[in-house]
Amino acid sequence: MNRSYLAPISLALALLLGSNQLAAVEIKRSTEGALQLENVPPGKQSDVKALRPYLESRSGVVFGWLPHGDGALIGTRFSDTQQLHAVRAPMGARTQLTFEQEPVLSAILNHNTGAPALIYSRDSGGDEQFQLYHYNLLINETALLTEGAGTRNERPVYAPDGFQFAYTRTNASGKYQVRMGDTREPGKTRLVFASTATDPRGTWYVTDIADGSKKLLLQNFASVLDSNLIELDLKTGKRLAITAAGGVAARDAHYAPDGKSVFYLSDAGKENIQLFRFDLATKKSTQLSVHMLHDITDFSLNSDASQVALNVNNDGSSELQVYNLSDMSKPIASAAAKPGVISGISFHPRLNRVLMALSSAQVAGDAFVLDTATSEITPWTKHEMGGLKPSDMVLPERIQYVGGSGKTIYNVQAFAYRPRTAGPHPVLVLIHGGPESQSRPGFDAWIQYLVAELKIAVIAPNVRGSTGYGRLFTQMDDGIKRGDSVGDIGSLLDWIVTQPEFNAKRVALMGGSYGGFMTLAGLVRYSDRLVGGVNTVGISDIGTFLKNTSNYRRDLRRAEYGDERVPAIAKFFDTISPLLNADKINAPLMVIQGANDPRVPASEATQIAAAVRANGKDVWTITATDEGHGFKKKSNIDRTRLAVAAFLRQHLLAP
Repeated sequence: MNRSYLAPISLALALLLGSNQLAAVEIKRSTEGALQLENVPPGKQSDVKALRPYLESRSGVVFGWLPHGDGALIGTRFSDTQQLHAVRAPMGARTQLTFEQEPVLSAILNHNTGAPALIYSRDSGGDEQFQLYHYNLLINETALLTEGAGTRNERPVYAPDGFQFAYTRTNASGKYQVRMGDTREPGKTRLVFASTATDPRGTWYVTDIADGSKKLLLQNFASVLDSNLIELDLKTGKRLAITAAGGVAARDAHYAPDGKSVFYLSDAGKENIQLFRFDLATKKSTQLSVHMLHDITDFSLNSDASQVALNVNNDGSSELQVYNLSDMSKPIASAAAKPGVISGISFHPRLNRVLMALSSAQVAGDAFVLDTATSEITPWTKHEMGGLKPSDMVLPERIQYVGGSGKTIYNVQAFAYRPRTAGPHPVLVLIHGGPESQSRPGFDAWIQYLVAELKIAVIAPNVRGSTGYGRLFTQMDDGIKRGDSVGDIGSLLDWIVTQPEFNAKRVALMGGSYGGFMTLAGLVRYSDRLVGGVNTVGISDIGTFLKNTSNYRRDLRRAEYGDERVPAIAKFFDTISPLLNADKINAPLMVIQGANDPRVPASEATQIAAAVRANGKDVWTITATDEGHGFKKKSNIDRTRLAVAAFLRQHLLAP
């Protein structure tokens, strides 16, 4: 196939230009709510019944302590979308605060005692054109703060006065601004920073605001491994470099309570992310986490900066470690998820207690509080598992296999979920996105359904390019090394052959976003060893993806994949393109896409579905007209899961 095929982006036009074989393929179309389906059969009642309890399970996320420490703010779903809830006491009632039709996925809290409030964001139909809203906790009133229709407004930060706030705005051209506003004057904001032609490329985010709102801490984010921090004087425009620009990852900068120093995370001179403190008087940085062998994902200081809580990523599982800042040699309190994931950590505004969310195979994302004086852990929520027993959930096993189709051979880590029945079992390889993400052992009802009900073994690998294993490992798939990470899937297929409990002749791939690209690329390279693949919002051709993705993301993705404007890079993209090699995909394919996706445009799904259909292969598609980069509405998720179960039953479980 040559690139002239890429001109059509609609299925109708692709059908007109396709082969005679393509024209003969019957496409059965139907519509269910916001979902447009092609070749997807009606759901079987037996599948609906078996899947229902897993779909009704409920997870929670933690956003932090409510003002004054008067309870916790969490996000959970009681109807179709996640909304904000307050929990005032351990195991207390979850009081719903927001009642939006669209999901509320982020929120920040104001701890000023005179103005208890929060700011949350939401978009429309998954378009990621986020607007910011102020919620007054005293009178339960909501006001729109941002006035920019067609803009993306994100990462708000409260000023210490409890009224002013700063955030990043991105317009349609991809230009970044930092703006400030006052919650007492909704809809009125002012420009305080805009990057210039001499600035490093990338996004600019606010991470903190100094007392008096005279200075901001900004992060310039070019890629997951290239970001720097500066302090900006709003009156003079003077910039103070906290970290050096280029070749270092730096993030999560926060002023110390006394305003004399800045705490931040960075891998400067290190393989893993560590905690640093920058002295604003001497302009010197000191590494504080001197004995840490793993990445610190986030941290929280107590009210007087005498204690710090570190969230450590130990081979995918989390360890919360609390230290006295005067002695970082050993923790004074800790909590571990074995295996599991801790997130959303925050110190109480007055007490030495740390709020956190814990998610594992047997804990559905619940809030807990660690008392740093006694090490006592108190549960604050218990989310429902749809009637399922936590003890019935299968715990993942961390495995290693030898990977490497490039010049470097190394161990790839993965999490394996094994059915409790006798094998050999069919295998679904579940590939994470990013690519700078990581498969971690948090709660996933979908995986539990596959393992318990369909008796499918699920393996979630962390191939080269994944974060969580050091800077070098994350760089191993950059640019023209992209194809090497696909080789790690081949190495996993080799490993599966050696495991008698797995059926190496019944293996399928599934992944979302970049994991969708890996699924398609794996089908191109290993179709003779696979029985199918499920691609969700995935890239089918890096060249067309970079051309059509939103302007604000293009440079960010070029830093990871390479610059398609360079002829040699463009040529390389052609060699690894699933679209241009679609004739090598000889297995059934399912394609799932949000019509409003601003990251991976729907054309990526349309073109690969048409191209694989041109080979006469069975292709199922689902497009949601009210979703973007991944599905967030329960009704859409439910129907899609049912369809994927049918696809796997037909193609992975068939004898």
